[in-house]
Amino acid sequence: MSEQIATILAECLEAIERGESTVAQCLDAYPEQRAELEPLLVAVARLQATPPVTLSEAYVEAAAARLVDKIKTLPPPAQTVTTPVRVEPAGPSLGERLRDWFFPPRPAISWALGLILIIFLFGRFANNAVVSARPGDTLYALRVRLEQRAVERIDDPVVRVEQHLAIAAARLDDLLAVDSSVGSDTVQSVAQNYEEQLEAISATLAGLTPEELNLISSRWYLTRPEQERLLAMWEASGSSATPEQLDQLDEQLAQTGTDIIDNQLGNAASPLAELAVHIQAANERLATAAAVAPISVSRAETALHGYTEGMGTVISQTRLLLGSPDEAAAINLVRSGLTFQETQWLVLESL
Repeated sequence: MSEQIATILAECLEAIERGESTVAQCLDAYPEQRAELEPLLVAVARLQATPPVTLSEAYVEAAAARLVDKIKTLPPPAQTVTTPVRVEPAGPSLGERLRDWFFPPRPAISWALGLILIIFLFGRFANNAVVSARPGDTLYALRVRLEQRAVERIDDPVVRVEQHLAIAAARLDDLLAVDSSVGSDTVQSVAQNYEEQLEAISATLAGLTPEELNLISSRWYLTRPEQERLLAMWEASGSSATPEQLDQLDEQLAQTGTDIIDNQLGNAASPLAELAVHIQAANERLATAAAVAPISVSRAETALHGYTEGMGTVISQTRLLLGSPDEAAAINLVRSGLTFQETQWLVLESL
């Protein structure tokens, strides 16, 4: 199955599940891919029309025991290393054999039983193949869509943002895994999906409770330095990153950070709470500088500039609180921030 077919199949299955399309309409929409797409969509349609089949616990245990017994009778694997030789199949192709299994000529055998057996035996393997798919792999488009569908089903905004952050980090890992064999369109699609995760985080902020916003912001400040480090590594690799792409990703990362700070300040109930926000932001900028300095001096300088500006705001906010009932609490906040910052300065000085 090509990457294009995998993408089309995923789109059609989503449309059918939402009731926006039928198998026939999907096939009409993609006439050039009809021959390859039709058996896949028909198989899904038949599966949906088949009453659910459940396996008893006793059957599963017996099947597992038989499988173990069978494995014990297999000869040990050869220890010698040989050069693989491509051998053309003499009989039917894998696709033809699967088709005959799903749609056997004998009506007494249900094709659904064959599919259930495949899922039962190879479900974990298939899941691992999807999860480990990288840009350029056939299953990568399916992996991205499954991730998106999963995050859309999360009701808790804090958990949803955490999932967006995890997907964003995964997209940066994917960009680092790209080699020269992957086309520029695929690279752009991966970069765009990273941006979409950050945009989704910004869109989630409005209407959150102060407690939810604090949880999200704390998670953001912990993960942003790592995102910056991965971006610096992608830029330094020189493999597929263009200046325009890097600028766009940097801008979106900075914008999401600004959105989080603005929402925090908007929900701050007192000048002391505002001070805590500014200290958090300054700490993150310094932590980012320490994270990217071994890779990119220019990125470290940018982060240090943000840290300097942030500490200027911290000093101004602290002065406003001197002589107020919150003076002692403000001084403790600043001391706590400086303690964290000292560890980051030690990292920078060791480089």
